[in-house]
Amino acid sequence: MKNGITLFNLRDRCAQQADAAATLSVLKKSRVDVVQISAIGAYGIPGIADVIKSLDLTVPVTHTPFKAIMEEPERVALEHKQIGCRFVGLGAMPGEYEKTNDGQDAFLRDLHTAAKNLAKHDVTLCYHNHDFDLRTDTCAKSNLDRMLSEFASDELFFIPDVCWIQLGGCSPTEYLQAMKGRIAVIHFKDYLLDADGKRRFCEAGNGLMDLKACYETGERVGAAYAIYEQDDNWAETAMNSTLEGCAYLDGLSGAI
Repeated sequence: MKNGITLFNLRDRCAQQADAAATLSVLKKSRVDVVQISAIGAYGIPGIADVIKSLDLTVPVTHTPFKAIMEEPERVALEHKQIGCRFVGLGAMPGEYEKTNDGQDAFLRDLHTAAKNLAKHDVTLCYHNHDFDLRTDTCAKSNLDRMLSEFASDELFFIPDVCWIQLGGCSPTEYLQAMKGRIAVIHFKDYLLDADGKRRFCEAGNGLMDLKACYETGERVGAAYAIYEQDDNWAETAMNSTLEGCAYLDGLSGAI
C-alpha cells in the first residue's frame, strides 16, 4: 500500500485557500505524496487543483458533502476528474437520517441513487464508516452489513476506518477481508480509554489498536492506500501528529 494522510487532520490549516496551498507544500516537503481531500474551505477542489498538480500529489479519494453528491453529481464528478480522483467519498450518514430501521431504509435508498448517478459520470461512490455503522441496537441490521450485501460490488466502495470498526464492537481485520476488492483507501487511527471508559484519540502506535495486523490484512486484500487520520487530541500540533502518523505507517510497510 501507498501511505498518506487526510486533510481532515489539518482542517484548521486548510480553511483558507492560501493556507491550504502552503499546507500542501509543507506535506510535500515532508515526503507525503498521497493526500485525501476532506474538510477544506469553501474554495473546494477547483481552488487547489493547480497546487495538487504542481506538487504532483496523488488524491485517491475525498470526503464530499452528501447534498452536493445528490444534487450536483455531474459537477462533483468533473471536479474529481480534474485532480485524477476516481472515488467520491461520503464521510458519514448525514444527521437528518434517524438511526432507526426507517431512517436507515431512507438513507440507503438515497445512497443507491447517489451511487448510480455518479457512475453515469465514471466516478465511484464510497462510504467511510463510524462506530454507529456497526451497531444494531436501533436497527435490525447494521449499516455496514447492509451496504456490503445490498450494493453491487462495483456500485459502492468503502473507506473502512479500522478504529471506528473496533469501537463499534467488531473486528477490523474481518471487515477488511469482507471488503476485499471494494476498498478505496483504509483509514488508520488509534485511541485510548480513560479511567471512565471515555475514548480519546492518540498518535498511532500509542493506543489499543493492532494497526500492524490491520496493515498486513490491508496488504493481503489488495488495498492500494493507507491513510492516517487523527480527529483531535494532538500531543503537540496537528501537523506533528499527522507527519508522525504517516511515518508510523511507513514503518509498518517496511516491517512486512
